[in-house]
Amino acid sequence: MVIDLSTPGHPTYGQHMTQDEINDIINPSKESAQLVLEWLKLSGIDAVHDGQSVKAEITIAQAQAYSCLRKGDAVLAVAGFLGEYGNRADLQTFFKSFRPDFLGLSYRTISIRGGLDDQSKPGVEANLDIQYAAALANPEAVTYYTVGELMPEFTPDKNTPTNMNEPYEEFLDDFLAASNPPTTLSISYADYEQTVPKSYAERVCNQFAQLGARGTTVLVASGDYGVGGNSSTASCVTNDGKSAYRFLPLFPASCPFVTSVGGTVGMAPERAVSFSGGGFSEYFSQPTYQQSNVSPYLNNLGPKYSGLFNSAGRAYPDVAAQGDHFQIVVNGTVRSIGGTSASTPVFAAVVWNINNQRQAQGKPPLGFLNPFLYSHSEALNDIVLGSNPGCGTPGFSATAGWDPATGLGTPDLNKLMEVLASST
Repeated sequence: MVIDLSTPGHPTYGQHMTQDEINDIINPSKESAQLVLEWLKLSGIDAVHDGQSVKAEITIAQAQAYSCLRKGDAVLAVAGFLGEYGNRADLQTFFKSFRPDFLGLSYRTISIRGGLDDQSKPGVEANLDIQYAAALANPEAVTYYTVGELMPEFTPDKNTPTNMNEPYEEFLDDFLAASNPPTTLSISYADYEQTVPKSYAERVCNQFAQLGARGTTVLVASGDYGVGGNSSTASCVTNDGKSAYRFLPLFPASCPFVTSVGGTVGMAPERAVSFSGGGFSEYFSQPTYQQSNVSPYLNNLGPKYSGLFNSAGRAYPDVAAQGDHFQIVVNGTVRSIGGTSASTPVFAAVVWNINNQRQAQGKPPLGFLNPFLYSHSEALNDIVLGSNPGCGTPGFSATAGWDPATGLGTPDLNKLMEVLASST
């Protein structure tokens, strides 16, 4: 129109307009403006409509809360086993108390091998995983994989006389079949390594390696039994017929192709939480990416605990995160809980946020994370206090550098972002 008004010879040449006439043309409808204002008000944001624009002053935190600003193709997958089901009503109650800006948003559920989604049976583990993954990432980026109660290959021991192990191989068969698997996978389950037949464990570990090759970061809980058992030495015996007194590593944390997450507690100072699982695999040898970090710890440990663990085995955990005094909602009620099953979705959410940023920058996802972490331990907060007792011993102590209680340490998101900014 302005070109017509300014072109000699045009019928409207020189017929300039008033601002009211312009506003009638360019202003949105009252209905559209009202919908936007109501949408903002639901998130606690006051805004005004000046005819052409909706204007509001908001904090960075409020701006970051919107799906239109945060949501990308990065997916945070949460694995659920043993008849554990996330509850959507509980998630909304959780959001009401702890993330009101996320009210109304929820996660997606995918069934694997007959996995159910029984909303009448909210699971403590499932709700813990989903509520913290959703709150620290983006609810609409979270996909919960409910896996049928299948019976995997199993060898009993004194701690696990009946088969309660998770069907990792069957789950990963279907997970790997996806043309574009999620970029982050959080698994908060663990079995005593010796109850998982070695051939089965090797097949599953190779599946995790395949996921890493496809660009998926796999985070796995290091377990809640310290070095492998409660205070009774009877629980820390091998199931090979010898009943030898031994620390008991956990699987799949012991697989060298996952990032195993231990637990911490407290702030200033932060220390290893006593239940943080950690140790050395009896099945898998120590990978090269961690040898230079693990050797100093073993040298300082000396002959202590000689014969109780495989010093040449894959060492875990790799990292840690807060793992105690978590508030969750189960069946409408707030309750407190702790475990490395809490630490794992927290660290997974950190990885998701980094992947989301990298995606926006046109960079590939992180994929298998351990070689990067062990070469950039400065991006983590080293934990030097606490230990993980078990099997009638004080367990392994947290020390400077890598240790079997807290790994390389807890995530510093800003440092990780900074280091990764220069990485392709």
